[in-house]
Amino acid sequence: IYTLSPHDALPICSAGVCSNASNVRISYFDFGSQDGNSSTALLVFNPGHLIEVDHCKFLVTGHTSSAIIYAQLDGTAYGQNSFHDNTISMSRYPSGTTGFGGNGPDGFEIVGSTATTGGFDIYGNNISAYSDATWNGNQHQDGWQGSQGGYIRIFKNRITNMTNYGLYAEPNSGSYSNVIIYDNIIVTSAFVGTQGIVAA
Repeated sequence: IYTLSPHDALPICSAGVCSNASNVRISYFDFGSQDGNSSTALLVFNPGHLIEVDHCKFLVTGHTSSAIIYAQLDGTAYGQNSFHDNTISMSRYPSGTTGFGGNGPDGFEIVGSTATTGGFDIYGNNISAYSDATWNGNQHQDGWQGSQGGYIRIFKNRITNMTNYGLYAEPNSGSYSNVIIYDNIIVTSAFVGTQGIVAA
């Protein structure tokens, strides 16, 4: 099991991409200010198995990033993977969309490998977005966006000023099963178009 703490490097990853990662925990890691200028995400587990990311801080100032954390997971029960007690601050387009049709990166883009796998919990995170007129990507900003999966629990997160949805269970790769979402707080302190929880 890899356990990382502050000031450690990321020996399991290459430029934030952790391919075929298994039994990995990244804990109490301050990623500092990252430019996030990537077509994917700042931290990627693709695929991932038994992953835990907790008590980390992300300040993302990039202008084209798709997500802060992306993971494709194969868990078959609740809680086999978890992303909890993290603080994410990321940029968003002030209003409307850019010329590329986007308005900000996702906080979490965590998906199941199939419609019945995933096995992940997202809880206790503080996800917020701040206005940045220089953001110029094509992603529609959500606190969490999925594409398919099973055995998913999302609870007790605080999500502030997303330009699209707080939580978005989008079935663009398949369907969902065994999904539980509860006790999340989704806040709009400035008019940015935030909507609550959407299961398309």
